[in-house]
Amino acid sequence: MLAVLLVAIQMPLAASPMLLGDISFDPDAPVIGLDSIFLDNFTDAADLGCSLPFPACGGVDISGVLSILYQDLSGNTHTSLISVGWTGPGSTPIYEFDPTQITFESAVLTGTISPTSFPIDGGATFVSSGTFTSDTLTANNGFADISVQQTTITTTAPEPAEGGLILGGLMLLGTALARRRTG
Repeated sequence: MLAVLLVAIQMPLAASPMLLGDISFDPDAPVIGLDSIFLDNFTDAADLGCSLPFPACGGVDISGVLSILYQDLSGNTHTSLISVGWTGPGSTPIYEFDPTQITFESAVLTGTISPTSFPIDGGATFVSSGTFTSDTLTANNGFADISVQQTTITTTAPEPAEGGLILGGLMLLGTALARRRTG
């Protein structure tokens, strides 16, 4: 029964990807007249990390290739691949363009993280494959999530006081089940 309880406690972490940040579309920023795509890395306490909805702690670096789909002045559709170097926590412009020359349609960031295992809010360690593909960014939605899938999550051993609480709860559960069967 204890094993089932421990698995159930970890299920919410195992069922969902770890949200690390996003790529965002911001017209006229940071330079007036240019549109920008930012990499928003929220993996450090000073940058929204180590709490929901971004539980990664300690800072994770993100790098990859930004694939941008756009139309030129003649209406022809093109794809550009932009290399994105290692970027730590914070908000960093990764691509700027002149909207009078091209019409932005969409972008996707595909890449890796380092380190691939990192602490998360609550004391557990999240271990990922280290690769990701962001959601699709468009001018209409403005943001596209960056998240990684887990390979494992390790937790710290419970403190003795926590073990006593768990054991006490299991004893109460066992007592209630025993009364129910005899009653």
